[in-house]
Amino acid sequence: YSYCRSSANTEDAMDTVDPGTGLTPREKNAIKDTWGVVMQDKRKNGFLFFKKFFEMFPKMQGYFKFKDVELNDLEENATFKLHAGKVFTQINNMVDNLDNVPELVDLIKGVGSDHAPNGITAEAFENLRDAFLAFLCERMSATITPFQKTSWEKVMGVIVAVAQQGFNSAKGTE
Repeated sequence: YSYCRSSANTEDAMDTVDPGTGLTPREKNAIKDTWGVVMQDKRKNGFLFFKKFFEMFPKMQGYFKFKDVELNDLEENATFKLHAGKVFTQINNMVDNLDNVPELVDLIKGVGSDHAPNGITAEAFENLRDAFLAFLCERMSATITPFQKTSWEKVMGVIVAVAQQGFNSAKGTE
């Protein structure tokens, strides 16, 4: 019996799909690496993400307490800053739990159910995904790799599906 693994086995392990997330360890690492860069300037990136979200989907701003604030003024709005910080903290918690599927599912379903009373539709999560991916590609245009981008597309697909489950469950429309 050999106690040393060959590099081939390590390579295979990096590409083994986690049945709970549909992600490989290599994809999880790509997500964690890029998210670490985003979190280096959480405040600024929170603003830029929501600015992108509201530019792409202007009607969505109407669901927030800061609905009457001009896009460029959001960065200094206390209510907005609090919400953007909470959103990025939630995403950070999700990234931290990519290897803990039960916790990850609970977090994501919780986000979905928390948004059920807000008057939005389940499709809002798809809008959020599209805006987040656009934000990420713009913000990291100089460094993001195609593999990192497809890893984020994959995880955001999972997040949207699970958030919609939580949303629909809270709405009673499963």
